[in-house]
Amino acid sequence: MATTNLSWNDVRRGVSVICEERGWHHGVPMMSSTDTTRRIILAKGCPLSDTKGHDVPVSMDGIPRVHVCTASDIDDMDYGPIVVNAWNPVPSTVAVLRTLRGAKFARINTSKDRLNMLMDTMVCQAGAVDSDAELKAMITLKGKINDNQWDSYILSGGFPETSKRSGVTYILRKGLPTIAIKCKPRHEGGEERHFLAALCNHPLGYFEGTHAGAYPPTDEVIANLLAIRADEHNLWRKSNQHGLNDPMAGI
Repeated sequence: MATTNLSWNDVRRGVSVICEERGWHHGVPMMSSTDTTRRIILAKGCPLSDTKGHDVPVSMDGIPRVHVCTASDIDDMDYGPIVVNAWNPVPSTVAVLRTLRGAKFARINTSKDRLNMLMDTMVCQAGAVDSDAELKAMITLKGKINDNQWDSYILSGGFPETSKRSGVTYILRKGLPTIAIKCKPRHEGGEERHFLAALCNHPLGYFEGTHAGAYPPTDEVIANLLAIRADEHNLWRKSNQHGLNDPMAGI
């Protein structure tokens, strides 16, 4: 077989044969076929980790990326700001209150909101619909998307769909709001992602205070996918639109 005709599945099968021959029955890490520039950091004990461990991440192109410090680096630091400390403030909401004695404000700690949303959704979702119905919905979805989208859905719980009409890319997620973003290519490679909104749309209903819908989660994904393809404007009109930092966005 010519090298140019090799698929990623062919490469994975070939690596599997090599692993068996060498006694690496646990397998070895491989590059992502959809992001070949993303480096892999090998765990200790992994094959080749003795020479390419945490300090030397593995890249597809094999170009070393260990920066060698020079005099110019030191000179640049003399004239630039140096970070001496950094911290993340506790997430909070500031509420302005009207009372008989005038206006007041209160700072509410919201650091647990995402955790509570996650746990409440998980508990509720487990008893909301039948799992067999979810499996049937997943098979139906498989026939409506391409292989890359299906692989993404199975492995990460979501997949992208870019509208030919608006150019907006939607990340349809299992049991979570659909993320709408606008992507622009960078000169140095990759893309710049501009967040638009997290669209929360439950065609049949949802359970209060959770992301869980009354439909099997993949049925909701199918409904939103078809809406994107057939009536994108109506999807935006019907959806609750959450901001990037809102726990309801599920990000």
